[in-house]
Amino acid sequence: MSVNLIDNTHPLPDAQVGDLINLAMIEILGEDVSGMIIRELPVLTISSLHFTCLKIFGKNSGEGLMIRIGRAFFRRLVLSGDEYSSLYHPQFRLQGINRKIPLGLSIMAKILGDFSSKPVVISRVAEGYSWEVEDCPVISAPATGIKFFSFQIGILQEFMSWLGNGRMYMVEQEPTLNSCEPVCRIKICTQAVE
Repeated sequence: MSVNLIDNTHPLPDAQVGDLINLAMIEILGEDVSGMIIRELPVLTISSLHFTCLKIFGKNSGEGLMIRIGRAFFRRLVLSGDEYSSLYHPQFRLQGINRKIPLGLSIMAKILGDFSSKPVVISRVAEGYSWEVEDCPVISAPATGIKFFSFQIGILQEFMSWLGNGRMYMVEQEPTLNSCEPVCRIKICTQAVE
């Protein structure tokens, strides 16, 4: 009997998202630095965490840390077990990579969609897939107007690596047409990096 994996997937509860982010931060930054950052945040959101990392560590280091925290967040999500069994369901795990990627992205979009209270739209593009979030919670660099969503890129990088049995896939921010465009767009290439 076939199971609709997407319908059986539920968004993460806010409390669990906060716990997973906190554990990911401790894994990457250690307890002391993680605690210092949390004390500076009025509320733990991706936007506030991103802003604080940029402020404390600078643009490049802050972006790199957010990618690493996103990757650790995905690992923690996978390690959290049975609640997200769609990722472990045999109907998903026994698919070939070409079928697993779009199904897995749809499952991840459902798990993470309510996380920012913004729906995720996945579409097929020439080199793979596009992950788009309208009005996404991002930090804009004040001087340039460039939007960054490194946390989500880190999650998707680790997700693709997990699907590909450790192979690396290019996951990168797509430039917006103008700085006023409210869409966050990430390109996910389906050809492994050699």
